[in-house]
Amino acid sequence: MTIAYGTYGMPYEALELALPRLAQIGYDAVELCIADDYPAAAAHLSLAGRKGLRRLLGDNRLDACALMMLSNVMADAAEHERNLRALGEACLLAHDLAMNAPVLTTTVGGRPENWETDRTVLVHHLRDWAAIAGREGCIVAIEPHVGSILDRPERAAWAIAEVASLDLRLNLDVSHFDLQGYSTKYVVALLAPLAVHAHVKDGRTANGKAQFLLPGAGGFDYAPYLQWMRQAGYEGPITVEISRQLSTCADYDPYTAARFSYQTLASAFARAGIRRRGPTKEHGPAAR
Repeated sequence: MTIAYGTYGMPYEALELALPRLAQIGYDAVELCIADDYPAAAAHLSLAGRKGLRRLLGDNRLDACALMMLSNVMADAAEHERNLRALGEACLLAHDLAMNAPVLTTTVGGRPENWETDRTVLVHHLRDWAAIAGREGCIVAIEPHVGSILDRPERAAWAIAEVASLDLRLNLDVSHFDLQGYSTKYVVALLAPLAVHAHVKDGRTANGKAQFLLPGAGGFDYAPYLQWMRQAGYEGPITVEISRQLSTCADYDPYTAARFSYQTLASAFARAGIRRRGPTKEHGPAAR
């Protein structure tokens, strides 16, 4: 496993400034947010820009472990077609960045109360996503999320089984289940074997609503979580995801947040007795 940082938490930071500082903090990898208003958006990056970003990753010994798409899989037919075109463009960007086994992460949208009526649409759309990803040599990793149609671990496992494609896997964020009172050990045992990427953050419920926090700010114990992930056979990145609930606050500092989150996870890796894997050969030596 590696410790990664999601640039979703840095919406206004130039990558030329952010990536060296993340490497200096100690991160092994980054999940690049490629939404339209982010610096790594596929539509904004020329061929020269892509080469520059690939070089920037290599110079700082950072893997690009995933590309984050902020898409609504449960969209209507017209938006679904636009999403599929965007997926193809994201796959091309992944190859331009020389990503190793490219992973594209996304939430799915939808509503929990519409599970019975909408799950057929969910499966149909996910099969379309998986087909394009597979054709382009990529993997789509969908994220179960509180308040979405995939709000329960059993529903996430069902969707993966129904689509039945190795090109569709999970982006596992246990915070969404922790908030609902699920046992983390149970969730990891069920879903980690289906996951190729993992987000981490703390959370709590305030006035009936989910409130997300930095990893380590809410009391979640990451050492046993990491041990359960390893026991389940998970070997991918453990990626800090900082919610917009935090990144849009007036006093938010992305580097203070990144440093605090890294220290939380590095300490948990040490307490769990788990050695981290270094960057892949495409972006530098195999070990730090």
